Parts: sequence; structure tokens; C-alpha cells
Amino acid sequence: MNTSKAASGFTIDPSILRQAEITWRRAAVRRTDRRELAEELSNELTAAAEAGLPPSAVTGDDVTPTMHAWADERGRRGAPDGTRRLCRPHWSALLQAWVSCSRFSTSVSTTAS
Repeated sequence: MNTSKAASGFTIDPSILRQAEITWRRAAVRRTDRRELAEELSNELTAAAEAGLPPSAVTGDDVTPTMHAWADERGRRGAPDGTRRLCRPHWSALLQAWVSCSRFSTSVSTTAS
């Protein structure tokens, strides 16, 4: 198991921090906020280890929903997962429709003259 040493000498599983980072990035949490959240998570995991508790005492059984909740509770979460990706095709379709209508109305007005 790959672990990293915290300042107190206890080890933290880096996969937890990596999963949290991925979750926050997908939730559109700003980079500076992700750093603050990661530092807070690291401190919480260290405190749990010092108390003899497993990491799941901090993160729960599934890291992703817990990290979403952390960002939400602190007002750091942006668009929901996938929202930005879903919006792009819609804007593209609207633009294509507008361009098509513009061409149609131009051709209609020139033939009507």
C-alpha cells in the first residue's frame, strides 16, 4: 500500500486524497478551494489516525459523496458533475439552428425582392 507521512508521523493513504481531488475537480471546485479542502481533509485524516480511527471515520464508506458534501457545506461547489459537458452540445445545437435560420431568412428575403 502506498502511503504518505503526515507531519505527526502517521501515514495517510494518498488514494483518498487523490479521489477527493478528482471529485472536487469534477464538481467544479476552484483550484484554490481544492487546496484548502485537501489540507483540511489531510488534517482530519491525521487526527483520526492519531485517535486510532480508520480513514472511513472521516470519509465514510464511499469517499465521493462525502467529498461532495464537504464542498457543498463550505459553499465551494460549482456546477454539478457533467453539467458543463452537457451544456456544450446544447449551445452548439442552438448556434447551428440560429445559423440555419439566418441563412433561410436571407435566402427568402432575397428571392422575395
